[in-house]
Amino acid sequence: MVEHTDITASSDWNVTRSDINAFYSARLRGLDPPDPGPQLYVTVPSYVRSGEPVRAEALVLNGGKAQVGVDVQLIDAAGRPVGAGAGAVVPGHEAGDATTGDVVTAGDAPAGAAGTAVGGGFVRARATTIAADGTILQQVTSAPTVIQPAGRPGRTPMQRTGYYSVPARAALPGQVSLRIDGDPAAPQSREAGGARATVTAPAGAAVRFAEILQNTRQAGLGFGVPGFTAGVPMRPRRIIGGQRISADAAGCYVGRVIDAGERVGYSDPVLVADPPG
Repeated sequence: MVEHTDITASSDWNVTRSDINAFYSARLRGLDPPDPGPQLYVTVPSYVRSGEPVRAEALVLNGGKAQVGVDVQLIDAAGRPVGAGAGAVVPGHEAGDATTGDVVTAGDAPAGAAGTAVGGGFVRARATTIAADGTILQQVTSAPTVIQPAGRPGRTPMQRTGYYSVPARAALPGQVSLRIDGDPAAPQSREAGGARATVTAPAGAAVRFAEILQNTRQAGLGFGVPGFTAGVPMRPRRIIGGQRISADAAGCYVGRVIDAGERVGYSDPVLVADPPG
């Protein structure tokens, strides 16, 4: 799984890849689709550099007989449209998608919900499926895509762009929140772990796990608790293949919660600037 070749359910992709596999496996074998109705999925990159295109995809696996429309629109932190949306029509028993191709620069997106903004903040994508009579069938909002500064390739260890996918039927109701107390980039925090990050689930959620992501890597994981706190930045470590995960404190922090029903929710990112000098 470290090579991201898995199709099983995972925290980043939820059930999107496994559902795609099941849909096409049934089709290739001449069977009915595994779900009798249309299912909607929204997938976005975890981050882009300022000036790079943000391509958000709304995918429909239409197991029903009637065609459906699908729309996707990038939005800012206040829910306002960013750039032009995209749309498509998906026939019955077919798969189809609508994908944006807008370029979002540092000045186009708002600053993050907390912390010191670097770059331009973040955007999300909102995807909707619509029946022929105009009825909204499903709607889902994506995880955040962080806008990183264009001229900052080395300070923050984000060598690979990951992707976060949220199925409409597996979107956690309510808003996940993330708070950082202290400055992870300050010398005293880097040396003594003085900064703390807290992720909190929506009220009433039966939490399976609450996670703190630092520059797309896991910095902390708590099981069965509605709120979880960990020291940041995370400590340097190595994973399979000798890859070193840096303890660079700058960059982005995101909270993720998955509940007992496998529903997933993401916080707004907290952006931390490089230390002076």
